Amino acid sequence: MSVQVLTQISAHNPGHDLWILPLNFRKTSALRVDWLMNFQRARAETYLPERIDSELVEFLKETELPFFDNQTPNTPLMIVPRSSIPARWIVYFDFVDATPELSQQVDQLWICLGKPSVRIFLPEPVTSQEFQRKWNQLSQIKDYSLVSE
Repeated sequence: MSVQVLTQISAHNPGHDLWILPLNFRKTSALRVDWLMNFQRARAETYLPERIDSELVEFLKETELPFFDNQTPNTPLMIVPRSSIPARWIVYFDFVDATPELSQQVDQLWICLGKPSVRIFLPEPVTSQEFQRKWNQLSQIKDYSLVSE
């Protein structure tokens, strides 16, 4: 098990393919540099998927056709950054601490992406020691880096 705690200065150096950020994480200067990524994030924050008409839902139920609900709450936002950010994927999760729900979502994504190296940016009130203690009990990911404010 290898956990590396990074400072804000070294947080934007290359070395990890998957970056996990909290939705309220706005202080990182290098992430402000990539305006296209921030535009995508801002646009996703205000996006509301269209609701399916109630008559169509009734019809689908009556005919027993499959119905796929496009209203998935707490879906993480994945952005593939351009060359200004040294990561392959940046994923925003709605979290303020290490929880079973967060670790399950991150583990599932991590496995789907082929178990890439992980860098987790912590929200402001959480200390790296506190997060690390909880995360190591919950997650399958044992080699990762933490960036604390």
